[in-house]
Amino acid sequence: MKSIIKKLKWVMPIFLFGIILIPTIKAKALTTDSFYFEWIEPKIYVNKYKDGVERSERIQIYHRRSDGSVAYCIQPGVDFSDTELITGYDYNQASFSGMSEDTWRKVSLLAYYGYGYGNHTDIKWYAITQYEIWKANPLGWTTYWADSYHGNNISQFEAESAELLNLVNNHYKAPSFINTTTEVIVDDTIALTDNNNVLSNFDVSSNNESLRKDGNKLYITPNKLGEVTVNLTKNSNRFGRSAIVFVGDGVQNLMTGGNIEPYQTSLKLKVIGGKVTINKVDKDTKQAIAQGDATLKGATYGIFKEDGTKVSSITTDENGVVTSGMLPNQGRYWLQEEIPSNGYEVDEDNRYYFVITKDNLYPTVTVYEKVIERHFEIFKVFASDKTGFLTGEENVTFDIYLKSSNEKVASITTNKKGFAETVLPYGTYIVKQVTATENYEKVDDFEIVINSDTDEPYYHLISNAKIPKENIIIEIPNTSKNELSNNFIIALGLILGFGALLYVKNKNHKK
Repeated sequence: MKSIIKKLKWVMPIFLFGIILIPTIKAKALTTDSFYFEWIEPKIYVNKYKDGVERSERIQIYHRRSDGSVAYCIQPGVDFSDTELITGYDYNQASFSGMSEDTWRKVSLLAYYGYGYGNHTDIKWYAITQYEIWKANPLGWTTYWADSYHGNNISQFEAESAELLNLVNNHYKAPSFINTTTEVIVDDTIALTDNNNVLSNFDVSSNNESLRKDGNKLYITPNKLGEVTVNLTKNSNRFGRSAIVFVGDGVQNLMTGGNIEPYQTSLKLKVIGGKVTINKVDKDTKQAIAQGDATLKGATYGIFKEDGTKVSSITTDENGVVTSGMLPNQGRYWLQEEIPSNGYEVDEDNRYYFVITKDNLYPTVTVYEKVIERHFEIFKVFASDKTGFLTGEENVTFDIYLKSSNEKVASITTNKKGFAETVLPYGTYIVKQVTATENYEKVDDFEIVINSDTDEPYYHLISNAKIPKENIIIEIPNTSKNELSNNFIIALGLILGFGALLYVKNKNHKK
């Protein structure tokens, strides 16, 4: 126990010294000053009542001695001293004045919008402002206008008080269109009407819009897609400084008016643009159905502004359809194919124009694409075992099937010279001989592939001998007509030679 006491003898002085060193939390005074008053002319009186006590006063205007600025009493029922130095604070005013934050807010607004604000220059506005401050911070007193010193309570300045209170009550009132999300078209001007009639008190700003106020209408022309914010700010900087509360012991506390912190709010805009839809169709059939093995899917089109600025590229789906994203502006645009879909030629020479307006936001453009295709020609001959000569085989029919679907797409029949032709679009096909000359077999099914666009036909030269399994098929693809003539002479010589051998063979066999 003695050791504990011994230790405490060392601890206590240190503890007490520490307490002395702890700084006292005390607001720093801004300034000290005294005030003087002047009587208002013509004379204006008020009566005040509290707990059966009546006070009657003639309104007087208070001035701060250092700069002559106007001041107001904030303690009804407390006497004023024109000799006492009192301390002023331009921060934590509510706390120093003993008011709640809400009461201080109203009192400071009354001082701001009262005497000297706008057209409130007549001395009566000082009396009205002082009267409303007493009512806002009554401290138990009820205040009335009076017709004389200790005279009758009267009603006066009702319109002026209503005007002042309206300014105060509407200080934090925002335009009626705030807290809404408004949809607007890019480059289109909208007019928003403020039904609260307070828009004129706000400055409006934004980085992406053209803004204009006209009375209670706000005109907005957005030039950017997406969500955009329009800021509205009420700057209350009439005084160039904050309000100051002057507090003394046993004397009337006063205040000078000052700026109100800016009140800011905002409006959200959802800015939309137009979109273009492409309907891609086959140039020959005028239908959104691809020919052969071609497809409407995968065609890429560039979207360009009228001045040639590229906006984006879009690619068609399996139906040949695609819708762009939102376009950045209203105006004239054009489409141009950059990459064709499989089996089609690129349509690079055509521009498809369209216009985006607020009345035509979603135009549809039909674009055309030419399928890759080639002439397919058959020359059918057969050999006679009697003459040994090859003859054009007439009335031989061939059916042509798309390999991928086994769909019959064409049927051709040879003329008297053994010639037949058709045009086939991009794809792989199976050719089947349907009819034949009597006693002659049909050729086996054969496959052809159309995969390039050229003016040169795709030729097939076919010869039949009479004996089964001796069919001859000579194919000369990708050949010009001049080349075909030369090749045909060579092929025909081979066929004639082969036919002669067959003839001799058959004749010897008969012997």
